[in-house]
Amino acid sequence: MKELKPRLEAEYIIRQYYKVTPDESPIDEYWDSMWTEDENGNHRRVNQSDTWAQEERARFHRLFKAIIASKEALQAVYEYIVLLEHFLASQEEFDFFEAHYGKGQDDVSFLSVLRSISTVFTPEDQRWLLETEDDMGESLEKCFKIEAVGWNMGEHVH
Repeated sequence: MKELKPRLEAEYIIRQYYKVTPDESPIDEYWDSMWTEDENGNHRRVNQSDTWAQEERARFHRLFKAIIASKEALQAVYEYIVLLEHFLASQEEFDFFEAHYGKGQDDVSFLSVLRSISTVFTPEDQRWLLETEDDMGESLEKCFKIEAVGWNMGEHVH
């Protein structure tokens, strides 16, 4: 009979599961609370009847709906949201952004992810994505709520 020897070393995988929920309401919350600067340098609330404000609000809603309608876009957005949450929560030295995108976390933004899947958007919205500063995607990024929902641990076998 073969004698069983205890293993002195083992590898384990710990997986955290996340739930990402799309919610369009942060777009309106953002635009309803937005401030702008007039020609005299005075800050004022954005007049919601201004044509440009209506067009931008409509654009954000259009982008959101295009993301939801495309399996590829939704997957790309979910991956970004989960990697960002994991990066912020874990403070690990391993850069998941570098491994996944070929760039560090500081070089990847929500809008840069949208640019990478821009074919799901209208030509006008594709141009807007290319010309827009990365921080403009913040209200759209907030449309994807994330929460950690559980853990799973298993032994890694070679």
